Amino acid sequence: MQIKGIIFDLDGTLLDTINDIAFCTNTVLERRGFQTYAVERYNDFVGKGLDWLFEKALKSENLVVKKSIIDEMSIEFEDLYHKNWHRKTQPYKGIIEMLNSLKEKNIKMAILSNKPDKFTKIMVEYFFQNYDFIDVKGASDEFPLKPHPITTNQIIKKMKLTPEEIIFVGDSDVDMQTGLNSKCIPIGVEWGFRSVEELEENGATAILQKPAEIFCYLGVSER
Repeated sequence: MQIKGIIFDLDGTLLDTINDIAFCTNTVLERRGFQTYAVERYNDFVGKGLDWLFEKALKSENLVVKKSIIDEMSIEFEDLYHKNWHRKTQPYKGIIEMLNSLKEKNIKMAILSNKPDKFTKIMVEYFFQNYDFIDVKGASDEFPLKPHPITTNQIIKKMKLTPEEIIFVGDSDVDMQTGLNSKCIPIGVEWGFRSVEELEENGATAILQKPAEIFCYLGVSER
């Protein structure tokens, strides 16, 4: 069946955000006297929401902290991130060219992230304002996070396509599971935060080495 739509993850897929996430998380941890981490360690801490981010960071120090403290740290992070999300964040090499070609070919596109919804929308508007995404959604209290398929299914309905006509593109186990849970075709990217092995173990039907390779799965040329 011809692919007519793509749902993208954001962090680690379209945008390299890890430096700014690490900066803000380390700042919050340092303020409270906790251990901080090298940027690379955050590749394993992100992808499942803010609570997960801080739980993973603290568990690495063998600490168990009350949920109320995690909530406070998440609020502190959001305040910091609002001021610092664009320090080093940029689209990955080849992303803009890929999106331009997809736009020209009238491929329907959407973005679904576990990043807080307000930041997801701010960053998409800043970096990708030239593209008419069918929907852009981040994490909110209204719906469960990926890999639960409820939000993906809503996007599929807005696209007016069947799941089999849609690729779900991401860089993590969560993204591959989301694709499978929503009956879309899960495709991983090797330039993101997680390993190729993780993507394959969680159901990736293919791994992209660079953004332009997505056209191999659309049945059309890049140009």
